[in-house]
Amino acid sequence: MNFIQEYWEQIAVIGFAILALIRMKFELDSLKKDVADLNSRATYIDVVRLKAEMEVVNRNITSLWDKFNSLIKKD
Repeated sequence: MNFIQEYWEQIAVIGFAILALIRMKFELDSLKKDVADLNSRATYIDVVRLKAEMEVVNRNITSLWDKFNSLIKKD
């Protein structure tokens, strides 16, 4: 009992430090999940953007071939 009375301040500081570390760990885990979610969203957005660009390119290629074929038929 004498030990607790002499060192109660140090024990309280150590206890608060442990609680702060635990809280920081949970916050860090939450932030890691948020970053992973943002990365997956960014990847999804890039895929959708690339898919749209590929559709435009395919339409342009088809249009070019149609024009080329129509020019050949005129000759």
